Formats: sequence, C-alpha cells, structure tokens
Amino acid sequence: MNSNYSKQTLLEKVSTVTKYAFGQEYFSVIANTISQTIEADYIFISKVDISNGKAHPIVSLKHGIPIESISYDLKNTPCLEVIDSCVGYYPTNAQKMFPKDIYFKQININGYIGVSIVPEGQDSPNIIITCLYENEVEKPEKHLEILQYISDSIKNTVKRELLLKENYTLKKITKERSEELNQAQTLLKEIHHRVKNNLQIVSSLLNRQKTKIKDEHSKTIFDECKQQIRAIAFVHDMLYASSDLKTVKTNTFIKALIKNQVNSKFYNIDFDIEDTTITIDNLIPLGLILIECYINTLKHAFTNEHEKNISISLARDNDDIKYIFKDKGKGFPEHEDNATKKSTNLYLIKALTKQISGTLSTYNSNGAVIQINFKDTQS
Repeated sequence: MNSNYSKQTLLEKVSTVTKYAFGQEYFSVIANTISQTIEADYIFISKVDISNGKAHPIVSLKHGIPIESISYDLKNTPCLEVIDSCVGYYPTNAQKMFPKDIYFKQININGYIGVSIVPEGQDSPNIIITCLYENEVEKPEKHLEILQYISDSIKNTVKRELLLKENYTLKKITKERSEELNQAQTLLKEIHHRVKNNLQIVSSLLNRQKTKIKDEHSKTIFDECKQQIRAIAFVHDMLYASSDLKTVKTNTFIKALIKNQVNSKFYNIDFDIEDTTITIDNLIPLGLILIECYINTLKHAFTNEHEKNISISLARDNDDIKYIFKDKGKGFPEHEDNATKKSTNLYLIKALTKQISGTLSTYNSNGAVIQINFKDTQS
C-alpha cells in the first residue's frame, strides 16, 4: 500500500487505468486504484438512491478482494452526512458517533472516510465512495485528500459509466429472461405436441374397440367420441405450431377445425368469423361446442328437401364473444321434452357453455340457431 502519491501522479494513474475500462469494469478499476493507494480495510463504490433512502454498491472490496455487494439503508449511517456535505471524515470514533449503524458493529468498524460525487449539472450526488477501517489509521487526512482527488477526476465520467453499466445489466437481464422464456415456450410446445399424440393414441384405441362392436348406434357413439378427441388434439396441434401459446386466431382455428372434422363437399358452409383471438381456456370448449353443433345438425337438421347450408359466425366486443351456429334445416321441435334434448346433444353443449361461464340460447330462424355468449379476457 502506498499513500505517498502526488496529486498529479494520482490523476495520471486514474486516467491511465480507466482509459479502456467501461461500465462495471470502470468502477472496478477505480476501486482497485483506491485499494492500491490507501490502506482501507473495506472500499465501497455505491450508487445512491436518495429518494428511497438506499445505497446500491457497484463494487465492494475487503482487503483488496471483491466481496458480495448488498444494498443497504442510508438511514443511521454516516453516508447521509457525506451526501449532504460531499465529504465525511470520522477516522477513529465512527462506531461511537453512529451507534445505530448495524454494519459497523457486525464487522467491527471504527474509522470511516467517504466522498460523494455530484456530476456537473446535477444538484445531488449519484455515486458515493466510502472507506472503512478496523483500526486507527496514520494520516487519515491524506486518505481523505486522495479520495477527493479521485472523485474530482472522475465526476464528469461516472454518469456516463453508470449508464453504460445499467444498460449492460439491463441487456444481460433481458437476454437471460428471453432465454428462460424460450426454454419455457419450447417445453410448453413439447407438452402440447405430446398431448396431441396421446389423444391420437386414445382415438386409435377407440377405433380398435369399435371394430368389435356390431350395434350401429354404439358405433355412431364411438365415432362422435373420436371426433371430440380429434377436436381437442387439433387445438394442441395448432398451439404447437403457433408462436403465441396463450391464444389462437379464431378465424383460422374455426375454419381449419371444420375442414379437419367435416366432409364439407356435402355442405355449404358460410363463415363470418371476426379476425380476433381467443384464449386457450375458452378455445378447447369452443371447439367441442362447434363439433357438437355439427354432430347435432348432421343427425337432426336435414332431410332430402332441405339444402345442407350451415353458417358459423363469431364476433368480439371488447371481452364479450358472441358465437352463432345456424343451419337451414327443419329447426328445433316446437315442444322439446327431456328425451329430445338429450338426443340432440344439447345437454353437452350446455355443459360446455357452463364451463366457459357463458349463456346458451336456442331458437328457430329458417332453421335451428344455437347462440352462445361468453367472456374472453386477454391480459
């Protein structure tokens, strides 16, 4: 350690060692220069947040070796007085003068010297340099003078270097979070892909069991189950292929689902789907409702004298979604009993509508109309 630097020599040294240092490295070089120049046991270069009463160490050294930097409250510490006066000088009795400074007691500090740096054009400091001493120091005035020399020589550059450091830190955090997000998205995509594959296996198992059944009505039930499973698998397949794993374009989804599930050459299907998105929580029930509407129409709507026309519409008004499935078939019976409702699969549509906290309306208008209103909130 050597405190016998002239002012000119010290300024030249600071200028030389910081010439090619930027951001965090710049402050590390300054801290090491101080450590090599004066005999402080602890050296801290900290950013001060006066409005919140906090100090955030940028570099922390103990006997010249970097240690963990931990933010602390300015209250009850001599740092507040340093900020007010730009210098602080308590060479031998700091612990007695600041009895509430817990850190002093923890590491047995008796002496304290600090300077604050106020950049040109500012009224308050943004950086404070503090040196802590376990034992009494010879010529503490010289130490204070050296710190003042250094603070004067860097006061016009610390603001820039602090911005560089914070920019680097922000970029680093952004990169790390981006990598974490990419990993999470990759994992979620893989989950969707595996769910789809598992559902396809279930569908294949149902198909295998169907071959063992001779009753045509039971075979129809198996086919309906397979359609429902394929609809769910289709949603997961779309999410796997999508860049957004929370929502899916409704227009694309409904048209693709119908094309995937329905032999459209036997039907005239008219779409009026708003170009919006729906969250995954509502998308799967909506897909199942769509398939149930189609199955219901296929079973009950059309006779030979009816053109097989279907229209599907969906519109959004803020969080409110209105979905309408309409056919130009024979319509709902005038008086539906429970057996009829069960046979038309409305009980399942009602259950799915309840799942998305929606309301279901059924009526006739040149055919059967199923209308569902529900909310879809996207954060």
